Amino acid sequence: MKSNGFYNENKKYIQSIENIKSVPERIKQARLYRGFTISDFADEIDVSRQSVHSFENGSKYPSSTTVGKIINLTNFPLSFFTKHLPASNDIVVNYRSFVTTRAMVKEIVNVFSEFVEEYYLYLREYIDYPKPNLPEIPNIIPGKIDHELIEDIACNLRTYWNAGFGPISNVVRLMEKNGVIITRLPFGDLKVDACSYWSNNERPILLLSSDKKCAVRNRFDAAHELGHLLLHKSVRPELNFDKNFMKSLEIEANRFAGAFLLPYKSFPNEFMSTSLRHLVSLKECWKVSIGAIIYRCHDLSILTDENVLNIRKRMATKKMLTREPLDDVLEPENPVILKKSIDLLIERKLKSVQGIINDLCMFVDDIENIACLPCGTLAYDEKIIPLIRLKKDIPQ
Repeated sequence: MKSNGFYNENKKYIQSIENIKSVPERIKQARLYRGFTISDFADEIDVSRQSVHSFENGSKYPSSTTVGKIINLTNFPLSFFTKHLPASNDIVVNYRSFVTTRAMVKEIVNVFSEFVEEYYLYLREYIDYPKPNLPEIPNIIPGKIDHELIEDIACNLRTYWNAGFGPISNVVRLMEKNGVIITRLPFGDLKVDACSYWSNNERPILLLSSDKKCAVRNRFDAAHELGHLLLHKSVRPELNFDKNFMKSLEIEANRFAGAFLLPYKSFPNEFMSTSLRHLVSLKECWKVSIGAIIYRCHDLSILTDENVLNIRKRMATKKMLTREPLDDVLEPENPVILKKSIDLLIERKLKSVQGIINDLCMFVDDIENIACLPCGTLAYDEKIIPLIRLKKDIPQ
């Protein structure tokens, strides 16, 4: 992480705030957001591992010199470390393929989720977002949901959202229209595709990886997380330690994603041949990977085990198992809801760019990442259909 030079340029200011106490959780957030282990962090700021533990649990406060080193290392402003966290929110994060996710990776992704949550809580004071429009699913037990019921739930959601039973043109936009807050963040080498959670049990929030450029895989990730949000809302944190239970949740979310993107009421009528050319045409039409199409056809008993094996052999011969046709052609679906929120605040002169930076206590590159803003810009896109409006009681 490139240093911003804040400490060197403001040494006297740093030394004058020795009596200001940092918020312990903020130090841990900054460390994890930048991907530092406790050992690496301690080495970089020239303190012991025990000192870092003490800083993060609040039993000890860093000196002004150490604060300066932390600022330079993490590239967060001083105001970030003294800003109190929002009211406690018991976030239960669902991870895409999280059964094998390492503990530190989960901690890092939790921090990503906490930052998105904080942005949402800040923006909702000004922005009138679409009301969450996910139906309640009664009488289901997460981890024990019948596959046929999942099929019906997926089809019923399409009806509930008036999405029809053909290919969905833009899954991300459809979810945003129905009240899901979505962003795309660079997870880097964390090997995390997506995660989701409910904010205070009332607002669904979804984080997609911006590192994955494959449009069809992004769509499936979004649909998978939609399955978690819909089917597993009642899951509590203490259940996260049961790997078998988590694996069953993954299976259910995958089943939902396939059923939502390729509904049993219509998709089987589109499947005419096992030729690779036909499979590519289905991928182009439905915007779902050939691998997922094959898996879905097997689920629906359209293809036998032998059929699947033969198709995969032909795909292997053409080197299509790791990189499919159209992977570089189909455009990823980008969320707009947070970008539009910041654009609207600035357009209506409720906030300046610097005012937003000061309020969020982050530097501009991090704000741009979390809000899905193009690097260095805050452009307003007139072509995007507005999904949000200012609250009526906010003066203009």
